[in-house]
Amino acid sequence: MYDFTVGGQSSDLSSPDFSTRDFRLATYLKTSGFQPRLTPVRDDGLVVFEFHGTPNIHEALKSYAMGEARVDPVGYEDARSALYREMRVHRDTATRDPATTDG
Repeated sequence: MYDFTVGGQSSDLSSPDFSTRDFRLATYLKTSGFQPRLTPVRDDGLVVFEFHGTPNIHEALKSYAMGEARVDPVGYEDARSALYREMRVHRDTATRDPATTDG
């Protein structure tokens, strides 16, 4: 297929999976029905959002890159809140002091 850039990141549309650190893009994709897996990158809570590649996700990425993406505002806010919660869990887990936890 071909490459294009989303949020300063190149995306190979023949690749099976897609990952991004772009929170707005991840929120848009989650709003569009794609479930990300969050992979911690650093102990301070920075994550990479990883999505399973499908033809539909690549179409969504093209729409986003071309400025044609449309979402329900309430759904977008719900997805944004859910991603923030998931990111906090990753951050809190990574920064938890082992001396203060049980086990």
